[in-house]
Amino acid sequence: MRNKKGGVKLFVLLAFIGLVFLAFTAYAAYTAYAAYTGKFTTGTTLPQLTFQGLTSAEDQGYLGVKGDSFTLADVSAKMILIDAMSVL
Repeated sequence: MRNKKGGVKLFVLLAFIGLVFLAFTAYAAYTAYAAYTGKFTTGTTLPQLTFQGLTSAEDQGYLGVKGDSFTLADVSAKMILIDAMSVL
C-alpha cells in the first residue's frame, strides 16, 4: 500500500509547479500582446532620468560621468541595459 503523505506531498509539489508555469505563461502572453498592439515598443525612449549622489569616484570613472548628478545621456556607452524589478 502506498504512503498517503508521500502522495499528498507529490500532488502539492506538482500543483505548485503547474501554477508557476501558468503564471509565467500568462506573463509571456501579456508582454507579447502588449508589444503586438503597440502599448510598448522596442526602443522606446525613457523620460529624462537624473541620478544624484549614487556613485563613487570609481563608478563615475566606469560610467564616464563627472559630478554628483548625471543623466543616462551622460553615460558613455553604446547601449544601456536597465533592469527594473518590482516586488509586490
